[in-house]
Amino acid sequence: IKINMKNLIIFFLLISGALSAQNYIPYYNVINEADFRLISQKDYAKAEKLYLDAFKIEKPFERDYFQLARCYAGKGDSVNMIKYLNLSSTSVSFNPLLFMRLKRDSILFARYSEQDNFKKCIIELKQIAEKHKDMLKNDSIYKIKKDTIHYFLSLYEKDHKEIQINIKNLTTNQKDSLEKIAEKLDIEMRKSFFKYVETNGYPDYVVPGSNFSGSDFISLFLSKLTEKELEKYAPVLFKELKKGNLLPYNYGFIIDRAQSKKSKEKCLMFSSAKNMTKDCWEVQIEERKKIGLSIYLDGTPQNIMMGFNKKFPWIGTLVN
Repeated sequence: IKINMKNLIIFFLLISGALSAQNYIPYYNVINEADFRLISQKDYAKAEKLYLDAFKIEKPFERDYFQLARCYAGKGDSVNMIKYLNLSSTSVSFNPLLFMRLKRDSILFARYSEQDNFKKCIIELKQIAEKHKDMLKNDSIYKIKKDTIHYFLSLYEKDHKEIQINIKNLTTNQKDSLEKIAEKLDIEMRKSFFKYVETNGYPDYVVPGSNFSGSDFISLFLSKLTEKELEKYAPVLFKELKKGNLLPYNYGFIIDRAQSKKSKEKCLMFSSAKNMTKDCWEVQIEERKKIGLSIYLDGTPQNIMMGFNKKFPWIGTLVN
């Protein structure tokens, strides 16, 4: 086979350019508004348009396919509902059946329970869910990601537990010394973690039996970033955010905790926006948009999926 080297180089340049241009922040902002229209307003037509608009920006996540399926369930469109239920089950990272069992969604999908095409869909979704469980057992990449996160978390918990036990039996000076050691251990562990991220990407993974991910847990580990670490590693985290490997809320959670140590300026906070005073709203709205949290919901995976969202103070005043 004769290969044109010039064409091959152009091809790789185009591919690398496409990859570097990946940016999920605009996608997240549209998705968050779609979730708001769907969950809080039950405006299915508006939500449908927003989900489809978002899908044109970046490759959709399975969780967002499921939200659109809910949209069509509300609209009475069983054909598209089943189409997007099937799309939402194509990855081991999301199991639509878990959320269809919720009281809210049980009611939403109940009207279709006697339709043959829906019964068939449910059977197929159950089969896929079982298949995904088996896949995870033998998935070496999943095991590496899971073990990586558990490794860092186990070190963190182990070191802190041992230090806390020893501190009880020490004098004040010795206690101060050990606390400095503990701080050093934390920094070294986080340094090791970010070295891993820069080489392999953010080690997200599926938590078996749920739709929570490893990033939900690792964000707790990273919430201890110092001011110097924040300056050094925030660009790494932001890069993972843009690539779609780190959710906006988890990014905001980490940054919030680190920033609060050096500043009491609440307008800089991302994930605590519901506590904002009115003079902070304008600044806060713009800051949230920059990371994909939009101005509609708090962005927590639990709240968006479960429907327990609390309106922000500016909802109804600045949002149409």
